[in-house]
Amino acid sequence: MTETANQLRQRAAQVRFIAQRADGPAYHREMQEADHLIAQAEQLEKAAGIAANKSEPKPRPSNTRSDMQRKRDLAAIHVLAKKAGLEDDDSYRDMLEQLTGKRSSAKLSGVQRFKVIKHLKAHAPKQKSYPDRPNNTDTSAQMQKIEALLAEAKYPWSYAKAIAKRMYDKEQLEFCTSTELTGIISALIKDAKKHGRRVS
Repeated sequence: MTETANQLRQRAAQVRFIAQRADGPAYHREMQEADHLIAQAEQLEKAAGIAANKSEPKPRPSNTRSDMQRKRDLAAIHVLAKKAGLEDDDSYRDMLEQLTGKRSSAKLSGVQRFKVIKHLKAHAPKQKSYPDRPNNTDTSAQMQKIEALLAEAKYPWSYAKAIAKRMYDKEQLEFCTSTELTGIISALIKDAKKHGRRVS
């Protein structure tokens, strides 16, 4: 019968206890036997630890693409809700509940987020004052943030383009890098605070 690591350690303790009463060669022989038992116990424990690690399920990598899409969808919902005039929190949550049965966009599935975005696009007023709206606004969270800041200030897109030209010598916002868009957002936030506008 194979002994467990715990049983081997117990037997080693007993052998050491006996060795304490022995003299000369008998003492050394008993101590060596105890050390041998301890080594066997450690090998069993090591093998058991490796087996346990193999049996544990490895953590699944987070779905980064799905997370990014979720963030883009939530940003789009926020911008479109503002365009549709749903400034009041209760009205916004009532709309969500009517469409999805949930009162928070954070709890929506991908299909539900798409349904809300489609509904808001249908009810948002056409951007007559924004004829030069960049093509990638709906797919870029940073561009949606810029659009929200412009809408809050009632500035045209040309205002943000002028910032891009002045700060980075870029003719179009579509040509700006993520770092440059962050700089433009910072400039718009600074302008909002300067004029006492709310920054969400």
